[in-house]
Amino acid sequence: MTGLIWSNPHAILTFSVKDAKGKQANWSAESGSPTSLQRIGWNRNSVKAGDAVTIEVYPARNGATVSRLAKVIFPDGRTLLDSQNRSAVTQ
Repeated sequence: MTGLIWSNPHAILTFSVKDAKGKQANWSAESGSPTSLQRIGWNRNSVKAGDAVTIEVYPARNGATVSRLAKVIFPDGRTLLDSQNRSAVTQ
């Protein structure tokens, strides 16, 4: 995880991943608005730069390194869902 931009109209997560060849790629994932994320348990400190997390996304169809967020999974199993899932944070 490299960052979280907590602003309207959508919060943006930024992160780096290694592709199949070991090359690092910088990605971003758009989520719902900060207000909608707060309603399901997020806050501006829910994820921070340096956090080791698994991020599930719906990638862009054109191959760009942008996506829509599905969920963030922490090593302890805690999960933060995107607001489009209309579900509470799971433990």
